[in-house]
Amino acid sequence: MKRARTVVGLVGFAAIGGSIAWGLLGEASAARDLETLLDVQRAEDELSFAGRRTITTDGPDGAVTTVLDVAGRAGLRRVKFVEARLPGGEVRRDLKPFGFVDRLGSVATGHTGFMARFAEPALILENYRLVRLGREGVAGCPSDRYALAPRHAGRASYRLWVDARTRMLMRFQVIGLDGRCPFDMSHESIAYDPDWTQVAPPTAASTPPARLDAPLKLPWQKVTVDDLRGVEFAAWLPARPPAGFKLRSLEYISLKRIGQAVQAWYSDGIASVMLFEFPANLKIWQQWRSVLFPAFGKPEENVARRMSHAGGTFINITLGGTEVFIAGQLLPDEMERVVKSLSKSN
Repeated sequence: MKRARTVVGLVGFAAIGGSIAWGLLGEASAARDLETLLDVQRAEDELSFAGRRTITTDGPDGAVTTVLDVAGRAGLRRVKFVEARLPGGEVRRDLKPFGFVDRLGSVATGHTGFMARFAEPALILENYRLVRLGREGVAGCPSDRYALAPRHAGRASYRLWVDARTRMLMRFQVIGLDGRCPFDMSHESIAYDPDWTQVAPPTAASTPPARLDAPLKLPWQKVTVDDLRGVEFAAWLPARPPAGFKLRSLEYISLKRIGQAVQAWYSDGIASVMLFEFPANLKIWQQWRSVLFPAFGKPEENVARRMSHAGGTFINITLGGTEVFIAGQLLPDEMERVVKSLSKSN
């Protein structure tokens, strides 16, 4: 009997101790995952670098690769279009899809601004599990490979390669539910602490050198939901954002000779849902609508028009005299639920 009690006691202690140990291991793993993402965020914010980057996206006729020269310092970016590699092997240098970005050079969005991909590591880990996949070289740099596996059904997963030494994000992929990769951003080359006189030389004697420390002033301002009461048209926001998504940014935009607009950005830490809306009777919209969206036909109130591909879904709907555009890395059914939950916020 005494021996039996001893065995029971040992089993009970092992069970209790085991659960505590697993709990401690889980906390340690979560802390390590958070530190990994914080390292990537710090590298994005702090590293000085220059190099060449490719962005490959699915197109209606095949994959299109855009080649960019990129430079970063103190959280700012300068981006210059190099060429577009089209399906079939054609290379075009006259398309300039990012030509305007040559002038926007130091706008700190997309990587280190309010829409930074790793701006909220804790939110990412609420919605994704970080999985370690070993090591692989990118642009000559040994890089740690990771996957971000979604905790919610029906979401894409992500792969990232992080420079083992500097923690710079070297490659980033979106993996759809069908296993395809609709988005692949990768470095072809990179150099740290470059000679900035070579990276951003003056283009002419009368042209000042390109600067990375002069952010562009854009005609919008961050606002709160309460501020939308002063907007002159009906502004709509989802009453039920997708699971795990939070409102990260809300902007009021005023453009001379064009009109007013509202932009909202929701994110689960990685994936985004963007809303952009403005009065449906804007003159410029009436002029360009059929050119920009010929497949949508004549606008009708409360009728949604949808386009989808491996990377996400795009929906346009006219509500209460407001033109609403919603785009995000979600399946069509989930995006439609977002649209059905739209509620007038002012």
